Amino acid sequence: MINSFSFFAQNIVGEVVVFVNDEVEVDVFLLVIIVESVKDLEGKRIACQIGTTGEKNARKVANAKVTAFNTNDEAVMELKNKGVDAIINDSPVVGYYLAQGGNTSMETVGDIMEAEQYGLAVKKGNDKLAGEINKALAELKKNGEYDKIYKTWFGEVKK
Repeated sequence: MINSFSFFAQNIVGEVVVFVNDEVEVDVFLLVIIVESVKDLEGKRIACQIGTTGEKNARKVANAKVTAFNTNDEAVMELKNKGVDAIINDSPVVGYYLAQGGNTSMETVGDIMEAEQYGLAVKKGNDKLAGEINKALAELKKNGEYDKIYKTWFGEVKK
């Protein structure tokens, strides 16, 4: 059993982003919410994933009705069913969803709400493994393969 770990080498910069349905429906009686920033979500219905930085940020939006779900998929279904106006979640989670086909009906909007570091953990004292992983990551970044992998799984690489 591992009781302690070492964190090393930043792998993914996680940012909290908002994404919304980009379907535009035209109806004389339909008011379509236009979201360009978090400020536009004040008083709106927001979905998030339980226990995430996205939930923390969603709960800071003034007068918003926040619904937290166990998974991002549940939050997405709520947005697709128009039960919420937007989802706030970490960019790798949102990026993965969009890169795997969700970009046909949804998009990210507004500015990044918060940036945080993601990393790998190894058993404390296992400097050899940590060094090997760091070396491999550095090589992947240097030869451009890291960006290709990132784009495949999370969408466009932010520089």
